[in-house]
Amino acid sequence: MSEKIIKVEHLQQFFPAGGFGKNKKYVRAVDDVSFYIEKGETLGLVGESGCGKTVTSKAILQILPSTAVVKKDSSINYCGEEVLTMNRERMKQYKGSDVAMIFQDPMTSLNPTMKIGKQIMESILLHTKMSKEEAKQEAIRLLKTVNIPNAEERVNQFPHELSGGMRQRVMIAIALACNPKVILADEPTTALDVTIQAQILDLLRELRDVKI
Repeated sequence: MSEKIIKVEHLQQFFPAGGFGKNKKYVRAVDDVSFYIEKGETLGLVGESGCGKTVTSKAILQILPSTAVVKKDSSINYCGEEVLTMNRERMKQYKGSDVAMIFQDPMTSLNPTMKIGKQIMESILLHTKMSKEEAKQEAIRLLKTVNIPNAEERVNQFPHELSGGMRQRVMIAIALACNPKVILADEPTTALDVTIQAQILDLLRELRDVKI
């Protein structure tokens, strides 16, 4: 029997939309969504813009605004552990080490004032016991893994010095930094041309099938 890595059951995620007390109103961003992801599986959430795909992904990673309300019958289970009841220390480990996310637009996700090598190293240093030099070498290895040429030079460049396709590859490298079991990809090819889109999707398929 296949191992279920992520199991979402009856997820209901609401956001406040005005009013006070008993008259407080909510927008139903996600209403009664259930699915599971098995080890080695790729699952796609399909729907029109604004239907709740991004909210669902962010709910799994628990990075929604503090004003977001999850209804009591909702459940997000990671390898048999309830995500919604994790304490702060466990949640810190869960984000990045267990589950990571590739965001839609790398230019708004990457820090424009920080070299890409340091941005990859941040996650490594946060979740591992590597030294700064070891983390830098790991950042270079990850850039090579996502097929960025001249990785030793690229680690010292800023996001604006890279093409759109390379920036998205950097986002994938950051997601891979702590070898998570699950990677959530929120429309990772939206801002790219058709050829680069195909390359990114091929890369994600390769990474799924190869142990990093």
